[in-house]
Amino acid sequence: MHPLLGLNLDGPALTSFDDLAPEQGSIGKPVWGPSQFLRDLELRLGLNTAASTDALRVACWAARLAQLAPCGRFYTRSFAVDALGTAWALLRMRDALVEANWRGQVIPSGGDRLAALVELEALASPALPLGNADRLAEVVRVLEAHPLRVYEGLTLAEPEALWSSCLQRIFQALACAGTRITQHAVLLPGADATSDLGKVQAAFSGVSTSPSALTGDGSLVLLTAETSWEAAHATAALLARFDSQDSVVIREEDTAALEHALSASDSRSSAG
Repeated sequence: MHPLLGLNLDGPALTSFDDLAPEQGSIGKPVWGPSQFLRDLELRLGLNTAASTDALRVACWAARLAQLAPCGRFYTRSFAVDALGTAWALLRMRDALVEANWRGQVIPSGGDRLAALVELEALASPALPLGNADRLAEVVRVLEAHPLRVYEGLTLAEPEALWSSCLQRIFQALACAGTRITQHAVLLPGADATSDLGKVQAAFSGVSTSPSALTGDGSLVLLTAETSWEAAHATAALLARFDSQDSVVIREEDTAALEHALSASDSRSSAG
């Protein structure tokens, strides 16, 4: 097994590992994000893979906050206004600390917020279902106590320093057991440097630091609208006019409207 790991590869992705020619395939080269990687590690190490929902974890954490909020903690007033929202915010703080190797211990001069989280972590009831941070911490504990060469190699889409502390320790434990860790190198030719797209690429990559005026040559189009549905249907209409099959649409969030509009556009085109 030699997976490709990426911080944003838990969803649909097309990488060099799975961009194969027709009638070709590969074995032992999956593409995973952090959650898929965690699940596979748990399976191979014989750990419990049962994942709890965020709603259940927030409800249990809110019950702990309710026990201490009357004592005048930093979150008391917020908890009185929005119990679940406050619990969600503090649970994210707690999980971030756990993923940074915190185990509920008191940290000298840590401040009121950390002291409150220590109190909450020490409460025995209600039991807090495990989150991804807790599961990662357990994988770290097992791998460091019993080194095991789980994979032949791992290829990271991002530098190791950008991953969480727990995942970095997992990489280090796997490397000590014989897994080869490599950095994925992507070489892209880029657009013509004189085009609008080329100028933006140069600015984002740091190649160019001086401002450059865009000419509206059509290589890069920024589309805005009042709603995601309006933007989606406008995008589908524009793509239907383009002859090139190499157009790329970047939509960071709320992709459902765009996928629906593109599907409807294809249906109309085939029907017409």
